[in-house]
Amino acid sequence: MSTRKKRYIISYVLLVAAYILQTTLVREIAIFKVSPSLILVSVVCFSLVNEPVGAAVYGGIAGILMDISSGRTLGFNAVLMMYLALLVVFAGQEFFRDTLRSATFVVVLSTVVYEVVYAFFNFAIFGDSSFWYMIFRVVLVEALYNAVFAPFVYMLYRRFLKIRTGHSLFD
Repeated sequence: MSTRKKRYIISYVLLVAAYILQTTLVREIAIFKVSPSLILVSVVCFSLVNEPVGAAVYGGIAGILMDISSGRTLGFNAVLMMYLALLVVFAGQEFFRDTLRSATFVVVLSTVVYEVVYAFFNFAIFGDSSFWYMIFRVVLVEALYNAVFAPFVYMLYRRFLKIRTGHSLFD
């Protein structure tokens, strides 16, 4: 089996593990009824170290898993996650330095972008009137929560995918 295939298999095993943790244990550590999104963090970390097509597929599959667990419109999160993964790949190629700090920053920024877009579409399509509540209470708390988990998830992806660059992770 080629190294590339092994990397993808490991990546999808990590995604399934994140999904299982997200739907079971992580919900128990909610603050203000907001829990971290390990799936979103996983998509961002995967996208930072992979090419656009693989990241888009990974984001789409992760979004489908989120759609299944949320019980809302199937495909909504899949499309958002796919576009987020592509945005992270292309922005990461231009601006990203391979450090824990920058990976954490990208996760926080991605969380804010994802949740604001999600809140806007929830407000526009489903008539959910809690747009500003989502922005100020959910988005900020989840972004900070994801920032705590981002370095660990990023190091996990880097270690298991055995991606090496010339930069130190701790620069």
